Amino acid sequence: MNELIKLSGLDLLKKEVETQLESFELIEVDDDESYKGAKKQRASLNKLSEEVDKERKRLAKELKSKVDDIIKLVNLPIGELDLRTGAWEDELKAQRQIDINNLYQKLNIPVELNRLQNDKWLNQTCDYVSELKTVAEKIERDLEILPSISDNPEFRELYFETLDLATAKREFDRRHNPVGRTERNIKFNATDEEYQTVLEYIKSLGL
Repeated sequence: MNELIKLSGLDLLKKEVETQLESFELIEVDDDESYKGAKKQRASLNKLSEEVDKERKRLAKELKSKVDDIIKLVNLPIGELDLRTGAWEDELKAQRQIDINNLYQKLNIPVELNRLQNDKWLNQTCDYVSELKTVAEKIERDLEILPSISDNPEFRELYFETLDLATAKREFDRRHNPVGRTERNIKFNATDEEYQTVLEYIKSLGL
């Protein structure tokens, strides 16, 4: 399958050109007559070059057509293999989605799976188990901290909309806190120790 393809048309063209050039002796230019002779030789070679180029274009067109036909022959089994492997990959993805759904149910995450799942989780090389568990742990940790920041139902709703405490807090503050209000003015349902813990967490979020 990897054998070289010999182009007989090109071989014949090359042989013909070589034959014509064998009897061709370049003229030494040392007077007007030899100059005129050299110019004639140049014209003859120009004509030969044009003929070769014309034949090159013809062969190129013919070659492209033939190669296209060959490529079509090769693409037929390629297309069939793609269909077969694609069907198998779809089966693997379907089974993997079932596994993801089962893990999601087991982790009891209070957020719809379609908001959490990454398309790459369906790839066989992706460790969806650790990624989904990491997401679940983050949400659980956020929900533990959330009441210490505010017990306002709107804040909780904002968190579930964004799944990010920092984003939810910024939006909540934008809606309820006047511009320039300091962090000490925010009301927390927490002890001083809990307040410091939450405050440090908020600062780590860049707020």
